[in-house]
This record gives sequence, C-alpha cells and structure tokens, in this order.
Amino acid sequence: MSKRPGRSYCFDVRTDPITHRKSAIFSCHYCPAHTEVTISGHVHNPEMSVKRCREKGWEADMYTGRLVVCPDCQRKRKEDRKVQSPTKPTLVPRPPAQQPPARTPDTPDTRTKIRQLLDGFFDDKLGTYLSDGRGPYSDERIAKECNVPVDQVRQIRETAYGPIKMDPEMAKLLTDVENMKAKQLDLAVDIDHLQRKVNDALKARGLA
Repeated sequence: MSKRPGRSYCFDVRTDPITHRKSAIFSCHYCPAHTEVTISGHVHNPEMSVKRCREKGWEADMYTGRLVVCPDCQRKRKEDRKVQSPTKPTLVPRPPAQQPPARTPDTPDTRTKIRQLLDGFFDDKLGTYLSDGRGPYSDERIAKECNVPVDQVRQIRETAYGPIKMDPEMAKLLTDVENMKAKQLDLAVDIDHLQRKVNDALKARGLA
C-alpha cells in the first residue's frame, strides 16, 4: 500500500512497467472484487483517486479499508439490513373514550321514582335490600335505573329509611326460612284436613 508519514492509504498504487502509467487499486473489504483508477499528472492526489472510485459506484475512503465496498456488496448489505430489521408494529388508533350518559337532573319526579323503588325493595326494619326476579336491589342498582349519582340514592335511603344493617344474602336466607315455615304450616293444615276425612270414612263403614 502507499505510504504517508504516520498513515497508510487503504489502496495500492501500481505502475505499469510498459506505459509507466500509475493506477490506484481499490479492493473491496467484503469480497475479492477490485477496481482500478488511473492517476493523472506527475503528482498523485489521493483525494482525487477516492473521488473517481466513488464515481464508479464504489464506497471508498482514503485510509479506512473497511469503508471500501464494491457495488454488489453494497446491494447485498442493504438486502441483509431489510431482512434483519424488525417489522414495525402497526399503530392502531385508540378509539375515542365513551362519554358517560348525562345524569338526570335532580327533580321531584326523580326523587319520587327513587322513593318508589326504596318502598318496594328496602326493608327498613331489617335494614336490607330485597330481591326481584333479576337479583337483589342496591343503592347502585337504583342509581343506574334512575340515571342519578349513587350518592343521591344513598342520601335519600339513609335519611328516610335508615342505614343498611344486613347484606342481601343474609336477608334472603331469613326470607327462605320464613317461607319454609309458612309451607310447613300449610302442610300441617292439609295433613289435619286429610286425617279428618279418613276418620269420617272409617266411621261411615263402622270401622272406627
């Protein structure tokens, strides 16, 4: 390679033994390919040699050999970078946030509807909500059905009907017990009535 005090060029300078013409030989860092650039004039200008090498489609540098790359290797490196580069995730726009439904204004009709539901589904003696076919009522359920803040329902319930003392599940158990007692009483009445009919039938046949 050509020498310069303190630095070495990354290309060779050769002289034709017949024509005595000088050339700069650039060799690809990644493959055996090389290219030749004619040196004009008596004084070699290395910057001009690098420029002419680049004009031929090569990547070239004056001192760094790994920066000398032929056109074929440039193309292969670009293809390799495309394969190795991770696929960018597709950005899905976030759907707009749903606005909560507008609250029903606090009007006499709204308060009346809340009281009607409390009258029907809150037992102020037990201090618990009762159930319908869709499950137990609560402050939250009444607020949803009336489209009002739950604090509004809670305030009306605590002021006019009292605090919650028992959860709906315990209240349901108590209701089930009372219903079973009522059924037991009805069954006892039916048994007594049936026993009297049997006794009357036996007497009629002289068996009692």
